Amino acid sequence: MNFCRMENRNYAVDECSEENASRIVIGMLRETRLKRVLPVRFRYVDDRIFAEYDITGLQPLARLYERQPLKAADIENVIDSIYKANAELEENLLRPSDLLLSPEYIFRQADGGEYLFCCRIEKSMEEDPYKDLMKFFMDHVDYGDKESVGLAYSAVKAAEGIEAPIKMFALIKDEPHVEEESGPMAEELFEKIPTVRKKRGFFHRKQTKKAFLLPEEYAPPAAKPAGVAERFVTKPLEKKLMQLAYRLVPEKNENAQIIEIGVFPFVIGSMREGVDCVLAGEGISRLHAKMEKGDEGISVEDLNSSNGTYVNGEAIFGKGKVMLSDGDHITFAGSEYRLEIYGRI
Repeated sequence: MNFCRMENRNYAVDECSEENASRIVIGMLRETRLKRVLPVRFRYVDDRIFAEYDITGLQPLARLYERQPLKAADIENVIDSIYKANAELEENLLRPSDLLLSPEYIFRQADGGEYLFCCRIEKSMEEDPYKDLMKFFMDHVDYGDKESVGLAYSAVKAAEGIEAPIKMFALIKDEPHVEEESGPMAEELFEKIPTVRKKRGFFHRKQTKKAFLLPEEYAPPAAKPAGVAERFVTKPLEKKLMQLAYRLVPEKNENAQIIEIGVFPFVIGSMREGVDCVLAGEGISRLHAKMEKGDEGISVEDLNSSNGTYVNGEAIFGKGKVMLSDGDHITFAGSEYRLEIYGRI
């Protein structure tokens, strides 16, 4: 899947050969407007087919929880959206495996709402469609919240076979679902999971000593052994070196303030939460752009904004991280700034 900007709209583009294309999926997406599948148009170039999904102003699941943990309600929202999307597919004689369930291709508005999906236009392959999503749950779940951990673990266990959407949906409706399993490593895994009386998910029994085993790739982050202190190595004080500092200076707008970039990544948008700089200019998206600093220097990336991010007059959506130099002009929608890189001790 690639990303591009055309006609002032942002698209996620899925490409495949005519030989591998699923005619059923293409026909359904052409003739039927599904509520939970993103608007799509098709382009044919030689023997290639391009499905272009309009994602303007939406954010992928992977980005929404890049800086915050998944709570139980967040996981419930994802599962509920998947279940409803699958029900809609089945009404049109399509299969759950036709959905792209990677966290990078599940979208919604930055401030909430149901998730929307892309369909795989290649013929369904014999792979686990939930693998990437379940790994995302385990990597981003709030391990300090018992309910969230329980639901995430139960979702991983339920995401097996063609009935996975039904089994996962049962988790969030407090219906009978996953049976617990035991094994030679069950006690070791159970120590990593808090116990509590809970109807939902993994904790639907009181203080049990059984636990299902998870594949290695879903294992939770390793906890530090109790009583082991971190080692700190002291070094002689060195002469202070000059560091680089970064700021955005407004152009053509005397009333706009200088934006000091003090942390990385540095997210710019109109939301009050989830950004480092609230930019109130006309046409600014909730999550508009992100600036990062790496070994090669500072970069900017458009976050699927509705009105685009431009570097020296060129739109950058779909180009990933664009490296910046001192004096470059960056435009967020209609708000233009000049990047200043200067030294300080």
